Amino acid sequence: MALTSSPLIGPEGPETSLTTANIIRSGRLPQPQMGIIGEIDTVIKTLARTALVKERVCEYIQNEDYIKGLIDVFSQSEDLESLSDLHALFSCMQTILLLNEHSLYEHILDDDIFMGVVGILEYDPEFPNYKANYREFLRETSRFHQPIAIRDDTIQRKIHHTYRLQFLKDVVLARAIDDSTFNVLNSSIIFNQIDIINHVQNDQLFLREIAGMFMDDDLLVLLGFPPKNTEARKEQEASDKMDVDPSSDAKLNGVVQPNGHAETVVAANKGLSPEELTRRREVVFLIQQLCAMGKNVQLPARLQLFRVLVDRGLVFAVQWGLSQSETEEQGRQMIAASGEILMALLEYDLNGVRGHVLKQLGTMEREKANGKNVRDKETVLMLMCKVLVRSRDLAVQSLVGEALRQLLEMATNDPADTPTLGIKLLQQRVKDDPGIEKFLDYFYKFCIDVLFRTVHDVPEYKDISDPSLVLTREKTNLLLYLCDLLANFTLQHSFRSHFFILSSNVAPRVASLLRSKDKHLRLAAFRFFRVCLRLKNGNIFKHLIKHDVFKPILELTLRESKRDNLLSSSCLEFFDFMRRENMKDIIHHCMTKHGDLVRSLAGSPLVAERFKDFIARWEMNNEPPPVEKVEKLPVGTPQRGWGQGKLLDTAEEDYFNADDDDDEPIPIVSTPPPRGLGKRIRRSTGRTSIPIRSSPKQFNGAPQRMPPLGSLVDYDEGDDAAVENTAPLVPGRDYFVAVGPPTPSPSPSDAPPASPRMSHRQVVGVKSPLSPEEDSDIMEALSKGAPSALLASKPPAGMAIPEGGLRTKRPRDDDDDELLERLANKAKRPTPSPSSPNPDTEPLTGAAKLVPVKGAEEGPKKFKLKIGAVGAAVANSSPSSTSPSSTGTKDGDNG
Repeated sequence: MALTSSPLIGPEGPETSLTTANIIRSGRLPQPQMGIIGEIDTVIKTLARTALVKERVCEYIQNEDYIKGLIDVFSQSEDLESLSDLHALFSCMQTILLLNEHSLYEHILDDDIFMGVVGILEYDPEFPNYKANYREFLRETSRFHQPIAIRDDTIQRKIHHTYRLQFLKDVVLARAIDDSTFNVLNSSIIFNQIDIINHVQNDQLFLREIAGMFMDDDLLVLLGFPPKNTEARKEQEASDKMDVDPSSDAKLNGVVQPNGHAETVVAANKGLSPEELTRRREVVFLIQQLCAMGKNVQLPARLQLFRVLVDRGLVFAVQWGLSQSETEEQGRQMIAASGEILMALLEYDLNGVRGHVLKQLGTMEREKANGKNVRDKETVLMLMCKVLVRSRDLAVQSLVGEALRQLLEMATNDPADTPTLGIKLLQQRVKDDPGIEKFLDYFYKFCIDVLFRTVHDVPEYKDISDPSLVLTREKTNLLLYLCDLLANFTLQHSFRSHFFILSSNVAPRVASLLRSKDKHLRLAAFRFFRVCLRLKNGNIFKHLIKHDVFKPILELTLRESKRDNLLSSSCLEFFDFMRRENMKDIIHHCMTKHGDLVRSLAGSPLVAERFKDFIARWEMNNEPPPVEKVEKLPVGTPQRGWGQGKLLDTAEEDYFNADDDDDEPIPIVSTPPPRGLGKRIRRSTGRTSIPIRSSPKQFNGAPQRMPPLGSLVDYDEGDDAAVENTAPLVPGRDYFVAVGPPTPSPSPSDAPPASPRMSHRQVVGVKSPLSPEEDSDIMEALSKGAPSALLASKPPAGMAIPEGGLRTKRPRDDDDDELLERLANKAKRPTPSPSSPNPDTEPLTGAAKLVPVKGAEEGPKKFKLKIGAVGAAVANSSPSSTSPSSTGTKDGDNG
């Protein structure tokens, strides 16, 4: 050995004490020797505090075969029975394993190292007087056996490594392991399991051999597999000898499996030799371990694995395992293993298992059509129903009952029953899927009677005289699962389950279970009736009323009314739901047939309030409906619509619809009308702003209501021209009369553009202007005091004549005198002549002065009133010829 500069390195150096500081200064670990293992352990713990140094220590241990040196020291210490060195070796090996280096675990899993490592870990210093037997278990009990050969050596090695890592994690380091070490070991196991699962999925021969063991030749040919023959069996027997362990004894998990038939052999085992039976059992355990391994991988790989297992026909192995007898230990083991496999397949590939049942059904139908006997053949669904009914083992009942629930579970439209997001959400059926409909049709035609045979054996409620129903423990457990299945079927299977309930009279027999001594069975039976109530199905309600199942429910509620438990709360919620939903038929049936029970419950201190409300609901249903008082609105009162604002009160509406008083004076142009007599409508007349007043009074003698506004119409061009040239109006006795001469319409070339008008405004009854001749005639008649002449004259064209003719409401002479007095008292103001006077006409002699008038509620307003020759004649008491106003003069210049 070459000498080094350090005096502490190498066996030839001076024999000084190997302390921790000296080993750290040397830069390397010393060779393992008896007496220095404790210092080496301390050095490794000190160096492992830094990540970089810890990585270098792990590399040094692997490259220098340091663990093999520790194993040699272990052999010497064990031969010399040096407990101090053995305990030091245990601490040092545990420190190395807890370094959490992935490559280090791969290094110790080799065949020549692993046994030495677990041997070192047998001597725990915390238990100095005891020694573990890890090596003995691995050599004598644990064996690697292949029922179906795996021909890949790499996969075989990974299987060994996976088992050894699980042994380290679960047994050897169970007390000392921390989170980081657990994660490293678990990740190593998962990586190996993924490689194993991928190999199994891609090995078609391996899966074909597994499925072929549980199929007959006809089924193998139908599924596309080659039939079984003697040569294949010889090859399989030769491949069984490919064991890693030198021993040829086939043992499984340390338990020697005895061969041979049971005293009672089921039909599935007929014609099988003891070797074939043993091999089938081993294959079932192999599938169980494969499914357990598949649950640990990620979801995509997990779903792919179980889909491949179902597609390759591994459900036949499950069916064979479930058909075994429970009288033997081996049969119970097969049923338990097959049930676990079935639960895994249903959890991750539910539709695949249903499809397998349909394939079996199709095969049986074809064989029956060909004349073959299919009496001994059955689907896995029928077998599960038979196993649940005939089993007396509580564990088997629980396992098969849960499997049946998952297999027959369907999606519902109720949001409350929507499954949580997860794997099941991906497997929910599409509504009215033909495959699912055929599956349910087969179940309700052939399987449901077998499943509920035990319920039909229970007597009806009316035939039971004992106050309580006594059942055995096994039958109680079986009826518990059957009641839960019946409740699920009723909620999820729609018309099929409803028809079964109505045709089989299962409800009165379930009602008998409400008298059971076991509270959980009473609660399960009560859940069925709660589901029936939730469905709100009239046919089911009539069926329940016909068989009077509400009497046992009321009796159960009365017995539980003095207790505060889950069953009592469920009973209260049952009747409270009935009251909230107002199920009149059921409420009426309970009160008329069992009113005494309900009233006694209303007197109970704990449940009184609920049943008082229940009785009040029944009384409300029986009382006649109250007479609704409809308030009649007055005729003509408008109904308020959305967005129409505040409507007028009835008093205000009557005020406006009533007739006006005859004593009210008629308003004239210069005086604003009293409030409430009418509405003033303003209209644009070209370049002037002359208010046009509508008639404030009705002209016929009969009292009439205010006419409604007409529809919104548009005016044509003729109306515009007429409006522009309309003279101002003053109220006369019977209708508005124009007192100014009409303005001659200009030529088209000289006419100004039409003023913009609003198409949604309409003035009812716009009067056309009077001609100069008519104006002169009217003024002459007024001056002579002959009002009859005015009546005899026709109204101008376009004037609206009220029905009944032109009538007056007060003496005409008074009206004429008042009008003349008002016009005579006006201040006279000369009107300036236009810039271009017309030679054929005389200029205006005068004009009325604009008088500002203040309304009661309005501000000061100005009104323009042009008075032509007629006004001048009236004012001067002398007639004068009319002269039209010039088109060139602006309105503002005239006053």
